[in-house]
Amino acid sequence: MFRGIRVRLALALLLVAAGALAVAYAVVVPTLEDTLIDTKLDQVEQDARLVAANVDELLVAQELAEDASGGVGARVVIYQIVHGPPLLLLVRGDSRRDTSLDVERNATARRAAQTGEVQRETTVRGGQRFAEVAVPIGDVVVLLTDSLADPLASIDLVKRRLIQAGLIALGVVLVVGFAA
Repeated sequence: MFRGIRVRLALALLLVAAGALAVAYAVVVPTLEDTLIDTKLDQVEQDARLVAANVDELLVAQELAEDASGGVGARVVIYQIVHGPPLLLLVRGDSRRDTSLDVERNATARRAAQTGEVQRETTVRGGQRFAEVAVPIGDVVVLLTDSLADPLASIDLVKRRLIQAGLIALGVVLVVGFAA
């Protein structure tokens, strides 16, 4: 079927190059995604700890949420913990003034209230991925949530560039293989 040495050489080079590109893609993309998301979570956690350190009274929670949001560039929600079966979280301040329904029963904030420890995770709301960090302090939980759109866009760009570079490399390999 493939009798010519040029065809065999071209196919061998093509397989080696395609394999190398597949391995590079499989290693680079997930590692990059994990790194960018962890970096975003670290940034949000640092900001959340800063906001939590400034929570003094729930009387000004709405004002604090709005002011802090402008400073950190993320949504800030301040909950009051109501102990007792069941544990309740009441939204006392939300930098998004129109509605708090989407964070009223937030799982990250609930875990922070239950454990008394900082909680961080990614979540999906309205088809978008977000980095969330909840910091408990006394009877208050401060939740910061920020979009992962920028890090995910960077990952998509890297994916496209790797595919483009791979196609160019495969084209060069074919030309070299047939020219040999």
